[in-house]
Amino acid sequence: MEKIDEKLISGLITPGQSLLVGVSGGADSMCLLTLLAGLRGKIGYKLYAIHINHGLRGAEADRDQKLVEDYCKTLKVPLEVVNVDVKNYCQSHGTTTEEGARILRYQAFKKVAKEKNIDLIAVAHNKNDQAETILMHILRGGSLRGASGMQKEWDKIIRPLLNVEREDIESYNKQNGVPYIVDSTNADISYSRNFIRSEVLPKIRQVYPNAVSALVNFAKLAKSDNEYIDSLLPKELLVEGKSEVKILDGAKTLPSPLSSRLVILATQKLGVHKDVEQKHVDAVLELFSKKSGASLNLVHGLVAHRDYDGVSIEKIEQNNVFEQDFGVKSLHFANFGEILVEKADNFADFTQNELVHYVDADKIPDGAVWRTFRAGDTFCPVNSHNKKLSDYYTDKKIERRKRERIPVLAKGNVVLVVAGLGISEQVKIQMSTKLAYRIKYNRE
Repeated sequence: MEKIDEKLISGLITPGQSLLVGVSGGADSMCLLTLLAGLRGKIGYKLYAIHINHGLRGAEADRDQKLVEDYCKTLKVPLEVVNVDVKNYCQSHGTTTEEGARILRYQAFKKVAKEKNIDLIAVAHNKNDQAETILMHILRGGSLRGASGMQKEWDKIIRPLLNVEREDIESYNKQNGVPYIVDSTNADISYSRNFIRSEVLPKIRQVYPNAVSALVNFAKLAKSDNEYIDSLLPKELLVEGKSEVKILDGAKTLPSPLSSRLVILATQKLGVHKDVEQKHVDAVLELFSKKSGASLNLVHGLVAHRDYDGVSIEKIEQNNVFEQDFGVKSLHFANFGEILVEKADNFADFTQNELVHYVDADKIPDGAVWRTFRAGDTFCPVNSHNKKLSDYYTDKKIERRKRERIPVLAKGNVVLVVAGLGISEQVKIQMSTKLAYRIKYNRE
């Protein structure tokens, strides 16, 4: 039996920190809450609790909430209750109930932690949860990374009970009079985790009694091997931007374990740490053999594109600004960034570059608007001749997929400014200029 005491949080929490513990009302989280409440004075940390009502089980969910509220009062632990609409989220995002609940739960954890300036978030995953997770990842076709399971501490989230078996938690609760409830949905094997928990693992343990420990030990070995291979990654082949990461063509000659990891690392740099499976990785790697312009949709808004010199992965945000009148103000374009127009008091000594443009205010015609590319647009760069805007983009080697996301200032089909790239001969500053605008670009 694993002893549930101070050793479980040794090294995870330091004196003076603050901690938010997720409490569902189940055996695991009520055990963790009890443990952390008992040790806060000895170690010296501030403890807060959070309960998520998923809005799925009606009166039963209200019962769970009441139990958590009453127990937190008993332990004198401040509690935050957050209501989320899992059903609506799943319908609008196309996720399963299980996944949607998980996403909303962690969003709420992180939101409350940020609002209250809390250092760490504690969740109550145990050793059996770890074994179940490992099996699920393997059965979904996961890699060594997935087979490594959950980490005891990662991204400000700690799991003090990760090496404690469920049976030991139940014994602790019984010995210490810790109240808890059993969620009725735990018996619903239409949920993948419940199926693994109720049907698969018990049968495996009939033949392999130590299956939980064996799976956890396997995960430790997988983690060690994975970290070593990660250390061999030629990270110079990744070119990182604010909303895009490019994998350069040099990745084509790498062994599969390294090229695959570059793809995973690229998605992680874009904030996507889950649901990128091997089939997605293989599809991205296949793009290296295709012509420039080929693309494919991945998950969580990620799109991969074959470029001239590699494969880029970007996170696409829906653009809800299609046309905006010109003026002294700030404007945001999704997948580009912010455009700030202001009066320029001193423009005698100015420099035009990708971050700032100066234009003659009197030469901006009435009716000029910020928008994106349209067929028939023309542009006359400074000291050059008039041409199709599409030809200008070709000269600048702008990928086709990016052209429709670059804001332009235009009157009709005459383009006056191409954001971050150049201004037209028509609006350039001259000796006779009396008033100028400074246009700043803050790229995403």
